[in-house]
Amino acid sequence: MIGPETIKVKRDTGETVVVDLVGIETPQAATNATPSLFEGVPDSKQGRQMLGKYHERALSYTKSQLRQQVVTVATAPQVGKTDESHLRAYVYIGDFMYNTDLLRIGSARVTDSEFSKRPLFMQKMQTAQQKGYGIWSTNQTR
Repeated sequence: MIGPETIKVKRDTGETVVVDLVGIETPQAATNATPSLFEGVPDSKQGRQMLGKYHERALSYTKSQLRQQVVTVATAPQVGKTDESHLRAYVYIGDFMYNTDLLRIGSARVTDSEFSKRPLFMQKMQTAQQKGYGIWSTNQTR
């Protein structure tokens, strides 16, 4: 586990690959957090601290959900590797796509890039925003 949206996957061959979850972005640690990426989060020290808290929650959640799991990694045809040569992919536990789970609980936003499942991802994020889950709970207090 490297971060909430970047994981290491061991293939059947024994090779380990680094995978970035397609289509999502979680907050960075408080010192590097960018509130302007998350609608409704104040661009202030308090906003950065709040995003740092959600970074830690997203990291803990990803660890609890994916550690020691058998996953299927499916690449997106129009999405290549990252600048760091990480594979960008959808990660499935059985039939369940993990990428959307971080959106569903309000721990991530949809990236600005184009990818095939963008409409589904937007729907998951908008539902979390409307219900005030996770990061989006700040919208109710403004």
